[in-house]
This record gives sequence, C-alpha cells and structure tokens, in this order.
Amino acid sequence: MPTESDRLRAVVLAGGRGRRLDPLTTRIPKPLAPLGVQPILDVILRQLRRDGFRDVVVSAGYLGEMIESYLSQHTPVGVNAELVRETSPLGTAGALSLVDVRNSDLLVVNGDVLTDLRFGDVVATHRRTGAALTVAVKRRAMRSSFGVIEREGSRLVAFHEKPQSEVDCSIGVNVYGPAALSVARRNAPIDFPDVVHELLRTGHQVAVHDHTGFWRDIGTPEDYELAQVEFAELDFGLHENHRQGATDAVAE
Repeated sequence: MPTESDRLRAVVLAGGRGRRLDPLTTRIPKPLAPLGVQPILDVILRQLRRDGFRDVVVSAGYLGEMIESYLSQHTPVGVNAELVRETSPLGTAGALSLVDVRNSDLLVVNGDVLTDLRFGDVVATHRRTGAALTVAVKRRAMRSSFGVIEREGSRLVAFHEKPQSEVDCSIGVNVYGPAALSVARRNAPIDFPDVVHELLRTGHQVAVHDHTGFWRDIGTPEDYELAQVEFAELDFGLHENHRQGATDAVAE
C-alpha cells in the first residue's frame, strides 16, 4: 500500500503571457480561458484529481492575482491546490525552483493543454524506465508550406510540393525525476528544452511516453475555437468513476 510520502504531486504551469491569444489574454490569463462554462485550468485540475493527484501546485505569473482569486473560490473538492507566484518570468521549467519538490518525481503539466491523456500512465512509464525525465508525445502530421527539393550539388534530383511528414510532438506533460529537477531549479530562468539538452549532454536517460489519444495545444485563436467544439463533443474522462491510472502507478 502506498504511504503518505508516496502521494503523487503535480505542478500546473500557468504563468505564461499567451500573446498568440490576444486580445483574449489581455483581459484574462490563458489558463482561465473558458471551454464552455469552465476554464481550461479547472479541466486540468479535475483530470488530476481523477488520476489520483491530490496535491497540486499552480505556478502563476502574468495576471496571477486572477488565478489566485479563482483558486480561492473554485478549486475542485479533493484537490489541495497551492499557488506560487513568479515575480519575473522564469521560463517553462524555471518555475519549478519555487516548488517544494521533496526529492521525488513530479508531474508537470502546461496550463493550456486539452487532452484525454491519463496522467498516471506517464508516471508509470517514468518509473518503469527509471529515466531522469519522461516526455509525453503525440505523433502529428506536419505539412510544409513550401515546395521542397532534393539536390546533389548544383543538380536538382526531386521536387516535392508542400510535402507532409510525421513528427513526434511534445504535448506539455512531463515527469521530472531528481536529476531533471536539479537542472530546472537552478537560480536562473530556464526553459524546458534547455533541461532536455542538459540531461542528454550529461548522459542521463530521457524517456518518451506515446499518447495515441486526443491532444490540442490551445495556443492560437484557431486552436481555441476548435477546442471549444472538441470539448463539447469528446469525452475527457471527467466522470468520477474514472479513477484508474496514477493510483496504480504509485502502487508499482
């Protein structure tokens, strides 16, 4: 049986400016952008509760007072939400320097991610592999905006009009182990790619968790409009009977 010290902890990164969603984000921080009648932050907190995460730190920066006010009134029942505030931008990993990590694995979720991913599955992959860091990814088709050539010196040998290729995209859900946290918690702003690069440079293992389900990054007005429709139509596992995932990962 898991003990109190085994309780899963998560951080939601909610400090970004979200300029690509202007003018919406001139009035509210992006994690409070509504999907139907509830903000994306509420969706993420309910999904974390579903998957066994009771202790959640929300890292706020831009318009952080609005996030603080929201959490004081609307934190889902069963979630112990602690707020930390960036006084200046710390980057997409540097905010972890504000968090009491307790020398254990930490799930970190971007505050603008809409997905049906079970967060406990990422934790299970992380613990199974023993990696310093585990990155959840989704395979996506990417189409070039340009005609692409193949060449041999000065001779063109093939031409591809706006070709499509498949790539693995980081979806903003990661599990940090102690080695990754020590990099992220240095006393300077640092972004997530810099943590990955440093771990690889120093010979640490970085694992990948493949997600084959739904994911959308609510980063542009077009994506936000699509997310509104998808949230109304798809099942994001917010029913209380869906409790599999992180609880099993703790017990392993």
